[in-house]
Amino acid sequence: MNFIKTQLNILKIKLNADWKKFIAIAVLMSTVGSLSWSLAPLSTFASSNPRFNIFTPYTHTQTYNKDYFLLDIKNETQNSNWNTSVSANAGDTLVFSVYYHNGVNETTAINTKLKVALPTNNGTSLTSTGYLWADNAENATASNPLTQTATINVSSSQNLSYITGSAKWYPNQTDWRTDSPASWPFGQTGDEIVGSSGVNIGNIQGCWEFSGYVIFKVKISTGNPALTISKNVKNNTFGQTSYADSTSANPNEEVSYQINVHSTGTATATNVKVRDILPNNMSFVSGTLKLDGVSITGNIFSEVNIGSIPVGDTKVITFSARVAGESNFPIRITTLINTAYAKADSGSEISDAATVNVSKSAPCLSIIKDVRNETSGETNYINLTTAHPKQEVSFRIQVKSTGEATANNVRIRDILPSRITFKTGTLKINGTSATGDLFSGSGININSIASGETKTITFTGTIAREASFVRGTTNLVNTAYTSADSVSEISDTASVDVVYSGCSDEIYRPAGR
Repeated sequence: MNFIKTQLNILKIKLNADWKKFIAIAVLMSTVGSLSWSLAPLSTFASSNPRFNIFTPYTHTQTYNKDYFLLDIKNETQNSNWNTSVSANAGDTLVFSVYYHNGVNETTAINTKLKVALPTNNGTSLTSTGYLWADNAENATASNPLTQTATINVSSSQNLSYITGSAKWYPNQTDWRTDSPASWPFGQTGDEIVGSSGVNIGNIQGCWEFSGYVIFKVKISTGNPALTISKNVKNNTFGQTSYADSTSANPNEEVSYQINVHSTGTATATNVKVRDILPNNMSFVSGTLKLDGVSITGNIFSEVNIGSIPVGDTKVITFSARVAGESNFPIRITTLINTAYAKADSGSEISDAATVNVSKSAPCLSIIKDVRNETSGETNYINLTTAHPKQEVSFRIQVKSTGEATANNVRIRDILPSRITFKTGTLKINGTSATGDLFSGSGININSIASGETKTITFTGTIAREASFVRGTTNLVNTAYTSADSVSEISDTASVDVVYSGCSDEIYRPAGR
């Protein structure tokens, strides 16, 4: 009898079992004990790996040496018994039980997981499926889990709505009606029980005393699916890590868009379809479309079906796009608006937008014109030099791109005063001989100058003979001009004071010669 009492102590009454049945079982066990029958709990040692729920046939009420059904349901509102098929009306609350028991002593099931797939449709016959598996279980693997279905027969077409926060864990033969639930491991809330990955209850040892179950509740209702959508963006080229409603970008930079579709109704949103409209001057980067971080195929700019979204869940779509080149934008900030749309069965389409402000900076130029007397041996360029008739002077034009953008099609022209003559073959750009008529109306094109870059043009001119001057000093002004695409023409001058004493055919030599 001591043994029988021990067995009674480890048998917990699950869920809604009544005491009359419990007393009947006790009487039966006492009777068997008086006949000297051995009623030691059965266990298996045939395998070194964990095996779940191996004591069959399964039962809905506590039965000696038998496992419960993996998935059981009771109608709490109607106070029904546990079963795999129950009846319900609109508004009823149902209790689900997901049971586990590692039946192999001295084994440990690693990462034991439980999951229930609730029906996403409305109907009068609603079937749910329970799943059980562990990393090393012999008869319950992730690819081939233990499963059990249970059906709810409803008087009118209804939907199952999971009650958020209702999932509780009762391990180690604790009783959901009288005992406190255990804390969820790994930072879980328990709502994962109806999610795509299930809830992880950790490592489960093999023996009856470590068996347990997860309890959660659902509501029978017509259910109204509803969605919200938010669209955000970040600049990948700039290295932004957080998404926002808008961002800034330059031509040719890459941005990443994020679309969050959230199920906010009272029923699962089914057949959720998402589409996106890229603005002009923005192109999709091939291979970047992802759903919840996993690459997917399909054309989101036509429409992609991302399946069903249970109440409270969110699905996230991301993809990248590239801003068009500079030639596609005027010199100002251009706002590119990208709009995403989502809809589900029995719902209207909703949308949200994210913006990219594309800045095309205006190019700017500066010009400096100076001169030095080559005949007299000057080495530094200055704005004003002194010379005599027939001497040679060198002019320098420095054009710098001072804006944030490249200056394109930079043109330079020069107007020599009438008494200075260009010396053929002396035109140079950045020290390299160049051709072209600097002194024509259109001048020469020195192509593009990047932001911060300077190009230098030099040439030599010869001052006219004495006969062209009167006694004294004559100031000769040389003007250079520059312009570029979207940059108006600017200019600068350098001057030569020509000194003439009045003596004809004087020869002026550098000092010290």
